[in-house]
Amino acid sequence: MIVMMLFVMVVDALLLAATGRFLGQQSQAIWVLAASLLGALYTALCLLPAFSFLNHILWRLLGLVLISL
Repeated sequence: MIVMMLFVMVVDALLLAATGRFLGQQSQAIWVLAASLLGALYTALCLLPAFSFLNHILWRLLGLVLISL
């Protein structure tokens, strides 16, 4: 589970940094890491049976909004 979280966190961080560079904006590393950590945590929680309600579309949209802030 931890390896999966680290993989998701790295992929999220790379995608966020690349998107910022593509748009010509310099993003602070702390915000990119915070957003990627939030994405990795959300992914890990979605895989746990007790948190299966997070697979609903409203929770997914909320997670997307939180990551994009």
